Amino acid sequence: MDTQYTVSNKRYNSHHTRETFEQNLSRGVQDPSFLRSRSPNSRGGHSNSQSDVSDDRQRGTPYPRGTLTELKQSVSPTSPTDRPGQNSLQKVQNWIKNSEQAVPVVVVEAASSDGNDVTHDLRSHFTSSDGLHTSNADQDKQSEGGSIKDEDSTFSAGESNPTGATDQLLWDQFQMIPRDNVTTETSLWTLIQGIKLIAYGLLFCMVLGCAVVNKLSLLTMTSGIVKSLKQGGPSPTNTMLLIGLCFPYVCWLLTYSARSVFGNVGWPTFKMTISVLVLESLHSLGLCLLLFKILPEVDLFRALILISSILVVPSMCRAISSTVEQTTSRTKRCFISLANLLAFFIQLGSVVLCTVSGFTYSSAEKQSITDRVRDDDMGTVERESLTLWERISWEIPVALVLISIMTWENYIDGDISFCGRRLPITIWKKNLLLLRQRLYIFVSIWKVGMSILLALILSDDFHFTLIFSQETPSYTNATTNQQSDDLHFQQYGPFYAHLVTSVLCSYLGGLACKMCMQRFSFSLPLTLVTPTCAAVVMLQCEFNFILFPGDTYTWVCPSQEDPWLKYHLILLGLVWLSQVIVTEHVWFPDSSRMAKIERLFVTPVRCSALTDQFLLLRRRRDDRDRMLLSNWDADSLLDEDPFKSDSAVPLIYACATMWHETVEEMTLLLKSIFRIDIDHSARFLAQKYYGIKDPDYYEFEAHIFFDDAMELTDDDKMVPNTFVVDLMSCVDDAISSVHERQITLGPPIRTPTPYGGRLTWNLPGGTQLTVHMKDKAKIRHKKRWSQVMYMYYLLGFRILAQNDNSSPEDVLGDKKTGQPVEKAQLTATQLRRRRRCAHFTRSVIFNNVSEDVQTKAENTFILALDGDVDFRPDAVRLLVDRMTKNKKVGAACGRIHPTGSGPMIWYQMFEYAIGHWLQKSTEHVFGCVLCAPGCFTLFRGSSLMDDNMTRTYAKRATQAGHYVQYDQGEDRWLSTLLIQQGHRIDYCAAADAFTHAPETFSEFFNQRRRWGPSTLANIIDLLSTWKSAVKINDNLSSPYVFYQVALLVSTILGPATVLLMMAGAYSVVFKTSILQSHVISLIPAVLYILVCLYTKSHTQLLVGAFLSAVYSIVMTIVVVGTVRTAIDGTITSPNVVFLIMLSFIFLISAVLHPEEFGCVLPGLLYFICIPASYLVLNIYFLCNLNVVSWGTREAPKKKTKEDVEREKIEQEEKKNKKQKHGVLGWLGLKNIIGELGELFRQMRTVIHDSFKMNDESQKKKTDQLLEELILEIRKDRLDSRSFQQSIDTSSSSSESVHDSDGSEEHAASLSITPAPQEAVPESVNGIPSWLKKEDPKNPGWLSSPDIGDGPLVYLDDNENIFWKQLIRKYLRPIADDKEHKDKMSAALKSLRDNVVFAFFMVTALWIAFFLQLEILQDELKDYLFIKIPRLNSNEEPLTFQPFGLAFFAFFAILIIFQFLGMLLHRWGTALHLLSITNITFGQTFTEQDKVKDIIMKVAELQKMRDIEHEPEPDYDEPMPDYEGENDMNRSYPESVPDRPPPSYHTQDIPVPFPQARTNGTMRQIFNHQGQPTGRTLQSAFEKRYRNEVVRGRGPTSPYSPHSVLQVPEYPEPDYANY
Repeated sequence: MDTQYTVSNKRYNSHHTRETFEQNLSRGVQDPSFLRSRSPNSRGGHSNSQSDVSDDRQRGTPYPRGTLTELKQSVSPTSPTDRPGQNSLQKVQNWIKNSEQAVPVVVVEAASSDGNDVTHDLRSHFTSSDGLHTSNADQDKQSEGGSIKDEDSTFSAGESNPTGATDQLLWDQFQMIPRDNVTTETSLWTLIQGIKLIAYGLLFCMVLGCAVVNKLSLLTMTSGIVKSLKQGGPSPTNTMLLIGLCFPYVCWLLTYSARSVFGNVGWPTFKMTISVLVLESLHSLGLCLLLFKILPEVDLFRALILISSILVVPSMCRAISSTVEQTTSRTKRCFISLANLLAFFIQLGSVVLCTVSGFTYSSAEKQSITDRVRDDDMGTVERESLTLWERISWEIPVALVLISIMTWENYIDGDISFCGRRLPITIWKKNLLLLRQRLYIFVSIWKVGMSILLALILSDDFHFTLIFSQETPSYTNATTNQQSDDLHFQQYGPFYAHLVTSVLCSYLGGLACKMCMQRFSFSLPLTLVTPTCAAVVMLQCEFNFILFPGDTYTWVCPSQEDPWLKYHLILLGLVWLSQVIVTEHVWFPDSSRMAKIERLFVTPVRCSALTDQFLLLRRRRDDRDRMLLSNWDADSLLDEDPFKSDSAVPLIYACATMWHETVEEMTLLLKSIFRIDIDHSARFLAQKYYGIKDPDYYEFEAHIFFDDAMELTDDDKMVPNTFVVDLMSCVDDAISSVHERQITLGPPIRTPTPYGGRLTWNLPGGTQLTVHMKDKAKIRHKKRWSQVMYMYYLLGFRILAQNDNSSPEDVLGDKKTGQPVEKAQLTATQLRRRRRCAHFTRSVIFNNVSEDVQTKAENTFILALDGDVDFRPDAVRLLVDRMTKNKKVGAACGRIHPTGSGPMIWYQMFEYAIGHWLQKSTEHVFGCVLCAPGCFTLFRGSSLMDDNMTRTYAKRATQAGHYVQYDQGEDRWLSTLLIQQGHRIDYCAAADAFTHAPETFSEFFNQRRRWGPSTLANIIDLLSTWKSAVKINDNLSSPYVFYQVALLVSTILGPATVLLMMAGAYSVVFKTSILQSHVISLIPAVLYILVCLYTKSHTQLLVGAFLSAVYSIVMTIVVVGTVRTAIDGTITSPNVVFLIMLSFIFLISAVLHPEEFGCVLPGLLYFICIPASYLVLNIYFLCNLNVVSWGTREAPKKKTKEDVEREKIEQEEKKNKKQKHGVLGWLGLKNIIGELGELFRQMRTVIHDSFKMNDESQKKKTDQLLEELILEIRKDRLDSRSFQQSIDTSSSSSESVHDSDGSEEHAASLSITPAPQEAVPESVNGIPSWLKKEDPKNPGWLSSPDIGDGPLVYLDDNENIFWKQLIRKYLRPIADDKEHKDKMSAALKSLRDNVVFAFFMVTALWIAFFLQLEILQDELKDYLFIKIPRLNSNEEPLTFQPFGLAFFAFFAILIIFQFLGMLLHRWGTALHLLSITNITFGQTFTEQDKVKDIIMKVAELQKMRDIEHEPEPDYDEPMPDYEGENDMNRSYPESVPDRPPPSYHTQDIPVPFPQARTNGTMRQIFNHQGQPTGRTLQSAFEKRYRNEVVRGRGPTSPYSPHSVLQVPEYPEPDYANY
């Protein structure tokens, strides 16, 4: 009988294979080093050779084609090496001995006729990485028992399968790979690209059109002739010009006044104010000379030449101090200098020629032109030929030079030395930049007054009039409205066009610069304005193609027979050329996207008369000017590059806190972490192999802090609880879903720690995932303490306590020469000033460390996460982008979306949407966000390290109010600390994150029971210190504080307003009287207050749910009644108007958020639940203010033996006392009666206690002494236990189980109704036996089978000491001090009672006031009440009390204010999206396109899916772009643009040694167990990368892998525009 084979192969070390496998075969012992695992690449039950080759390719191992044949020949009975009588096992042993080094051992299943089952004997020794023979469960059983044996297996471990029996492991190969969500970002970006393409064209046309119309309208009002005036009548054009001139100044006054009110800036000095006023007065003098004296005396064409000659001062500055980079070639520098000199001489010559060429009219010529216009009624008129030197106008040079003075700030770069004195121009410019807001409040008022005064002096016949005094009857006797409108447009059209186009041109020009569209939509159209206007003027003079309706204005044109005209045309061309040279900087922008106007323009002040020229001249020449730094001073000039910290690589620590999340929620978080691992790997490999410089590159590390992660087993061992086991079980599903194939990550690295334990995975992309398992007997638990834990660990220990604080530049030296960089020797004062200008911090802790440490802290970010959040890498990138653009931003949060199912989720969808659309947007625009949600927020490391931040956050609660503010909403308190320290919190609407929200009524109410009091406490805390907060935080202002006060008042009066609304609804719908309606409205609220004060939480929630349902029904009736009222004609009712306004605002908000439009659909549900959310919920959380337990995600505590015995005794006692239910029990009324009885008993106890006075005095003195003695004995026992614990310091675990002071208590233990899991562990009262026996080096959880048998790594001494010191000082478990607990419980009760009483009194007074007004309505309606007419005027008008209308108006103003903030925020978001969107024309790729496309390509190449189908490349061939293992020592070729940006945090992922590839070994993508390693994605990428290079795919792409061999030179990227 022939031997049958089923083969699956794997490469092993030959030496190990020969010796180990032969020994195991002969002894029948399984090799424990090779355990089977579920394959990440198994793809079915194929057993043919093609499948085998594919499986081998997957492992990155070259497999010889003849291996299968050699195996069959070696094991077949006819093999020449076989001896007679050998069985199959001996044949295989003999084949192993004779096999060559390079031939892999391949034995899976062999059944021969000798009856020996080779398959069974070898199955335990050979495993394949594709996992076709083992499941995860089998692997676990192998790990535990060394063999596979199912409970229902028919074969024992030592028994052979019958011949022909089917192997269970071969048929059980089907896979289940969870699918990841698919995003629709591609279609969205395609749409945005189309919109941006349209925006290019629209901006170009609108900027050019507005500038041309603005200039022509100005020339029409100045150089044109108004021909319809009476002889000698006043002309209104002078008044129009004055209004147009002063209009920008009024806009300055309003704008800067608002900014000064909403901002926090200083006031200018008297000297600075006088100096600026003098300069502005000179500018006003020159402008008024030009508008009122010169332009009315010249024709339109010569007026264009004059307007274009206002660049004398800037051209002179460029000619004198031409700043050219030293790297520029000498020829180019000479050319630039000559061009600047040419521009200056052209401007100077133009001024001289305009002065002596007789541009202005003579008196006779002006009168002649006016007479001809009136007589002939012409649209254009020609003037006489000019005569040189006939008239010399001194006003022309004075006006042109004075106007050009105002551009000095942009063209004078340094200080000026004059007559031995040094003018500090640099410092003056810096002070102007800082104090411009309040300075230009005075300047605007001054310029308005100066303009009016100069207009009166310089104009011959100036009259303040806008009325055309006409003599033509056809104009004065207009009989129809149409004729009147036409006449008005003819007369005032140029004036309106001038004002509107001035505003539009300035705004759209700045918009084009902000969106990085400057060259095409700003520079080009503004440069074409002068030639376009000249062409229009000349064509109009020749063909008269522009019709002037009514012939109100007449253009004065140059004479076509004038011999000087052609020379003036040449002069205009030269002047335009000089303007192009002087403003050449507008063609080379270096600004970042969405930069502020203050950074783009030197003086953000426009001039309506010369809009286009002043836009070009005010555009900042150096976008990276040092003065743009917030804290810049003169000594910072010694710094080589003040923007150097912008190039630092960000390090992101993702820190998630877990407690009792479900498997689905944990999976979402793990998927998010694995996605970032893939994105980080793609960006790293793109820089490493393609030589690009990714501006969005970052370092990443993930940490999960698991609270209460340990539980005690029956044998007194602390092991991970079921939630940790659930996390372990969902790791493989999450990573398989993200990588789109079955993957087993393998057991983690185990590390015992003083706080419990640590599990570490090396992810495929090279990052790490660390799970910190906290034992609450060793370290303080709860979310806030986990945050304190990672703040001190990641920021305090890793940044401040590490010995090596040098930056990569100190190690690497210069990038090109490799030599150490020699820095300038600065004094201590200069160093401090330089650091202040480069960094934003108020703490002095950074003065004791190097500046590199401070830079590292500023670029270290902590991504705070909840254990159920789901997000994408792009969301994190957007948050980092917010942080890197403004160093004052201490935190940035994204848009949170609730997930789940059910009506509660629908309600929260609308609530979250409105909260983000309106409230957070308004806070972001007018101030800063007050609450950064802890589920998805990015914090800056240096901000958390600032004074009064982490140290204050680690403070334990000592007062009743602290428990409410600190522990009920820790994220809100941390945000308050950031704001009070002067940091800003930003909101990024495009950074989406999804989190699970409560799906049941009780969970929702318990969640808001924590959030509500914490929100109120933190707002009151911030408002109580608003003066110091406004002073230290320039993002806050007095109006913003007033807005927050208004929101607080509306929150406090919200319940009373709801009660009044319900009373009004009862009166309208049920026709009850006013008093009856108010009584019916108040009774349920008062009863619910009593229920919440004296019953259990379960009863409160039941009653609250019942009231919410009833109120929802009533609100539905109210909605129907309101609609009916509107239909009946009373649409003018304030209730109807308010409802329509709300609907309109919500609908517009949804339209402006198209991707979230579905969130507005549950709006009706939200509206009918207003009484539940504003009344019932407020009563519930205020009456439970003393309950400080978490309330959600609570799980029953595992009971010890003592707990079980105690419960058994209690159950026996209850059973003995149990009585029959009887009829009440059968009817289900017993529980209700019991609750009512309990309510009355508690009320009776309270009443009895209130009358019980001086109870201590009634006791006997002996009883008092006895009680004091008992208390003293108890205290002595407690002190002795503390002393015993303090001297037992030999074990690390013993140091962290007791708090020495014992004066404070954990918030949860102070709850009036504590949850089971809130109980303090037994270890706080004494060291339990299990903790005394535990070995710190080998705790019991290490041997837990749920953790696996991963490598065991111990902490180094420094980190171990750090954790012990941290626990001892801040995180020691809190002792169970019953006396302190009772004290805090009483304080919380007192706080609750006071708050409830205040709330009750405010509500009662508010309702009583309005009730009294309603009762006295008949008597006061003629005096006090306001009558509002109905839509139908025949009916009686509506009467409303003024206070009610005022309150309606108050709410309406708040909502409109939020709506305005939302509109501004959405406009800014739209501009930001357009600014980051790139458009590629043809095959011309920008640097941004190249970087983005390479990263996307690398992400595809590094995928593990179908990697087995890739052929094996030649790994002996060296890679084209690296030479050694450590990239830090690698020298990059000169043709590569730049090396990847240095990292302050981690080393690059090492690549294998070159000699490792020459010994014939293969690059493994997975380890020998088929599991990914920290280099899996890099190995998969390299495999495909080598194949791509060999195949030379994509030769047309300028950055294909094939082109890497040639390393083409790319232009230096514009990194500032990223």
